[in-house]
Amino acid sequence: MNCRFLPMVLVLAAFAHSWDLAIAHINDVHSHLDPTEIKLASDTPLTVRAGGAARLVSAVRTLRKEHPDLLVLHAGDELVGTPWFSLYQGLADAAVLDRIGVDAFVPGNHEFDRGPEFLARFLDSLHGPVVAANLDASREPALCGRILPAVVVMRSGHRVGIVGVAQPETPSISRPGPNLKFRRAGAVRATVDSLRKVGVRTVILLSHAGIEEDTVLARTVPGIAVVVGGHSHTRMGRNLTNIGLRTDKPYPMEVRAKDGRIVPVVQAWEWGKEIGEIVLHLDDSGRTTGWTASPFLPLSDTILMGGGILPPYKARAVGERLASSGAVRFFEPDSSTAALLSAWERPIDSLRHVIVARIPAAIPRGNPLLGTLCARALREAGSPWGAEVGVQNAGGIRDDLPLGEISQESVLKVMPFQNTVVVVALTGAQLRELRRLVRGRDGREPGWDGVSEREEGTLQVRGRTGPLLDADTVRIATNSYLAAGGDGCRMLERADGFRLDTGIPDAEAFSSLLGELYPAPSLNQTKDNSRGTK
Repeated sequence: MNCRFLPMVLVLAAFAHSWDLAIAHINDVHSHLDPTEIKLASDTPLTVRAGGAARLVSAVRTLRKEHPDLLVLHAGDELVGTPWFSLYQGLADAAVLDRIGVDAFVPGNHEFDRGPEFLARFLDSLHGPVVAANLDASREPALCGRILPAVVVMRSGHRVGIVGVAQPETPSISRPGPNLKFRRAGAVRATVDSLRKVGVRTVILLSHAGIEEDTVLARTVPGIAVVVGGHSHTRMGRNLTNIGLRTDKPYPMEVRAKDGRIVPVVQAWEWGKEIGEIVLHLDDSGRTTGWTASPFLPLSDTILMGGGILPPYKARAVGERLASSGAVRFFEPDSSTAALLSAWERPIDSLRHVIVARIPAAIPRGNPLLGTLCARALREAGSPWGAEVGVQNAGGIRDDLPLGEISQESVLKVMPFQNTVVVVALTGAQLRELRRLVRGRDGREPGWDGVSEREEGTLQVRGRTGPLLDADTVRIATNSYLAAGGDGCRMLERADGFRLDTGIPDAEAFSSLLGELYPAPSLNQTKDNSRGTK
């Protein structure tokens, strides 16, 4: 627990601590409705299970008992990332959010991946307000009037304004369509000002703009009490390097605003593996005079070692050691939520039991090998139509490949977007431009196959003699998202030469390649891998 009271030079008598506002928040769940296994580095390698929909429901219920006026916020990107989304198209996610009881939700960029009409159907399934002050949906029939700039709720007899901040780059990294207009994040200032003019003294920014932009907002937008964020998947809080849990930033980050006040900025990692918890100490003007911060990983009391389950007495000892850090709490899964998901899980369970490959070592999401494998899968799938080069955007790779048996579910976690393989003809100059554009996205390197860059800056396509000249033509294979101009690659969308959507799912192409490179002893063998809500 981190308690913070601002220096008395900032806390004048006129701004004495008057009341407390407890906030719990999550972000970037990406349809991870099952628990996620986290490997801990300790004397003996241990694995814990964090999050999962049923445990999140149970944890928030406990927090509501501890803080009867708890405010529960979701900072976006609930959707896309696992077979739960692929099969149920957000219905399972919506059911879980309603059980959690989210008080406000800002749509993340991935909520727009299937277009406005899809998002509208998802919102039909939600019962809480959706906010984004920098999004103009007035010209989009499916969403007009559905997304509010802000919402005002009552807590402890005080009005609290929640202003949404959508990801400004959504048109470049998602598929919101032509009718939605995203403004820069700073445009929310007018909404904050309007709330304060009508007497709403406590204003929260609920943001999917990312941690860097959130710190700018905290510094430049007057009159906000806290920024609750998402998008950058930032883990904040205590740095538990002794057990392999690295922290990116402190929880909260303390940002000094232009008017001199300190504004806390918070985020809760990803996938429901962490719940952010902060109690703001506020004065009657809405100024934050301090806080008590207690972010935690909601864990199962089942602890694994070497593939087996630790006996209860050993698990208790490990659990007590972990709990003493203040960074974890243990919860039983909510039984009714677990039962609901169990009724829906049969199609997903079948994916878990189809083994497509067996790899000798885990390949983390950030490992260049994984990007290269994905790009190779695209190229090989497109080779009947002349594809010589494959390219996979880094943002389209969403999970690690685990050591050992790879199930169809594992493949869909890596490539969950249901894209297809598209073959496009480019000139050498266009391919060079594409490499520049894709390389520049969010600092992560894309995956390439079939092409390399020489020291002098020229490109060499595998199997060709001599470098690729600007006027030469080459066919590349990529996913349908990039081919449609995603990630800012408009030149792919505008390429006017040969173009063919093969209709082959990218995950299917990836699965086939893994099976060829790392064959399992017996394809379609059954794997004993229960859901494990524990």
